[in-house]
Amino acid sequence: TALDPGSAPSIDAWFAAAKASGGLAAMEARLAASAAAKPGRAEVAMRLVDARVERGQPERAEEGSLARVAALTGDSRAWQRRGVVLQETGREEEAIAAFARAVELSPGDEVSDQRIANCLVKLGRDAEALAHYQAHLLRFPHVAVSWSNAAITLCRLDRDREALEFFAKAVANRYWAHFFGRGIVAPLDDMRITNPPSNPALLEALTVIVTSNGYSLRALSKAIVTSGAYRLASEPV
Repeated sequence: TALDPGSAPSIDAWFAAAKASGGLAAMEARLAASAAAKPGRAEVAMRLVDARVERGQPERAEEGSLARVAALTGDSRAWQRRGVVLQETGREEEAIAAFARAVELSPGDEVSDQRIANCLVKLGRDAEALAHYQAHLLRFPHVAVSWSNAAITLCRLDRDREALEFFAKAVANRYWAHFFGRGIVAPLDDMRITNPPSNPALLEALTVIVTSNGYSLRALSKAIVTSGAYRLASEPV
């Protein structure tokens, strides 16, 4: 019989229970029946995709109603899920289009936005990927993995010096925050042009210490703890 739960959470609970009990095949059959009976149900269609992916059949996940539901309902989650499936089956160009649609429908969808850049890297379009990572980080500066991905992409473009300088600044800022309780750039992961350091000269000096000492964290720590600032009292006299 077709699954017709009253709400999305009940679908989630049923999916979790079926997955835990190993009943993915039976669950897929019921979801498929429900998706055919009610093609506009985004939750059912997306769980049908999940069932097929969980069973190691991502190529079948595009069958049925997922693409149709994504198009008919305008549900950003369906577009994101479709992009993931396309990405897992090596269809990067189509995945980029699906993720772009998800971001268009839900501008705060940081996962889909990041995956666009990941697809560009997979396609060998590193310059485009770097531009997208940079634009992504202006909107979502808290996504730490995008900072590391951007640095890796710089290296792939033979822009190692820029990548290393970026890394050195990030390390210097984090170590300063470790000893003083607050970074020169705050929040720590929000290192972007529109969030400048509170003391640019200090951050630059610490960066030079990192790069000139072979990226030695011991040298950086020593410079900080032997500084006049570190020896000052934490409370005003």
